[in-house]
Amino acid sequence: MLKIDRSIMSSNDWATTESPWMKSIGYWVLAWTTDTIMHPYLNFRKVCVQWVPCQTTAEQHNTRLTLSFNHLQRYREEKYDFLSQIFTGSVK
Repeated sequence: MLKIDRSIMSSNDWATTESPWMKSIGYWVLAWTTDTIMHPYLNFRKVCVQWVPCQTTAEQHNTRLTLSFNHLQRYREEKYDFLSQIFTGSVK
């Protein structure tokens, strides 16, 4: 894992199937396998089309979870009024 991590961090083209680290471990690696390795073992997450190291703390993760839950609760109560506030930026 450490070899793969170093290779990923040192290369900008690792996301393509032609990258050196993909060739070194073989083309048989499927997307779900990559996800399985990248997140739990290397602590990377996908941003757009690239994997980047996760840098959120446990406190930040809990805050994000709380905010997401609050948004879901508001959506259940307010439905499309809540969504329109997000898109327009207006608050009642």
